[in-house]
Amino acid sequence: MNSTASSYQPLGFLSRLGRNRHVVMLYDDEKQADLFIVRYFADGLAKGESCVFLTEVEPTPIRQKLAVLGIDVGEFEAGNHFRFFQTPRTAAGKVDALDVQRALVAESTKGMRGPFRFVGRTISDTESIEGMSQGMEFEKVGNDHFEEFGIGLLCFYDVRRIEQSRRGRWIRGLLENHQSVIYASDPRRSVAFETSLLEMR
Repeated sequence: MNSTASSYQPLGFLSRLGRNRHVVMLYDDEKQADLFIVRYFADGLAKGESCVFLTEVEPTPIRQKLAVLGIDVGEFEAGNHFRFFQTPRTAAGKVDALDVQRALVAESTKGMRGPFRFVGRTISDTESIEGMSQGMEFEKVGNDHFEEFGIGLLCFYDVRRIEQSRRGRWIRGLLENHQSVIYASDPRRSVAFETSLLEMR
């Protein structure tokens, strides 16, 4: 199956999503995950939306990867429609998750014109219980208040790196706190659907 074809169901699902959706992408194949990120940004840019890539690392390698896959972001950066925003490392311990997320959206879009779509996540530590616990708190608070942000957001998690002792619990929590899910893997195994179909209680 050609994962770049328009008939590839998960990519088509992503392109059909409306604005202001909270999407989680779980992946075990980085190349497939990159295809979804590129499609998500390309769809937004084609609609005149402004795009923000949240990252804790220096963005040059990400910029190069996007260019190879078809998005030369330089032109869009020059027009203030694309931005890499390096997120500060979230302090350990108790923080106000809602305040952090409000500030992040405001700071990262300063001077840009909406509507906005984001790729990234607030918490980078997915390999420890403490990191995932904080990440799940941020995801729940963010999802509970998602409408107020007025953005689209594609969060992504490498399932191979999610803390192993509670992996099932973490993945269930991610599904519960997003509106849509994509599993990016070998194209024969990749799926995408609305999490409301799971009817979790």
